[in-house]
Amino acid sequence: MLASQSVADAAVRFIDALPAREQALPSALIIAAGSVEERRATLRQLVARVLGRDPGQVEIEHAPERPPVVASPPGSGLHLSSASRGAVAVLGVSAAPIGVDVEAADEAGEIPWNALHRDEAAMLRALHGQPQAMALARLWSLKESYLKALGLGLGREPASFAVRFRDGELAQIDDPVAQVPVGDARTTWRSVGKVRSAVSAVVLVPR
Repeated sequence: MLASQSVADAAVRFIDALPAREQALPSALIIAAGSVEERRATLRQLVARVLGRDPGQVEIEHAPERPPVVASPPGSGLHLSSASRGAVAVLGVSAAPIGVDVEAADEAGEIPWNALHRDEAAMLRALHGQPQAMALARLWSLKESYLKALGLGLGREPASFAVRFRDGELAQIDDPVAQVPVGDARTTWRSVGKVRSAVSAVVLVPR
């Protein structure tokens, strides 16, 4: 069980290395994508350090189309999420529902207009070239992160809610059928070679 962790502080901390000791939550660890096995091993180490356990005492279940789940120790109180795209991966750990995602900015990529809320589409149409590609990467990574935090994945129509940028990092999510409010939605960027990737995390307010 988590010790001395406050779920009231929902601001996600993006980190680039495993913490040496217990890490304040929620956290999103950004790493080189590597293999599936390597990502899962790193997530186990991250959870172990948050819980103050040896990695050998931690077991995480991975099922298709579902977020990772801490199976042992039982009653950890942790919510997990993971994602990778290209050379970048992100692993999210929180005391409240969390979703994380990575999307690369690609000027040559097609825009899924039918999957966007009308306000999102209007925002993108006002941009061109790299600014448009970066806005789309950030927008889509936030939408996927939100749906993961809800436990829905792409089982829900992405155009049914709107993501709005508040500044260069923070965003808000307007969802007319939301059952749980959003505590934090933010994006950071990482570059590998010439590829820039939006790394986003969304944390819900626990009930």
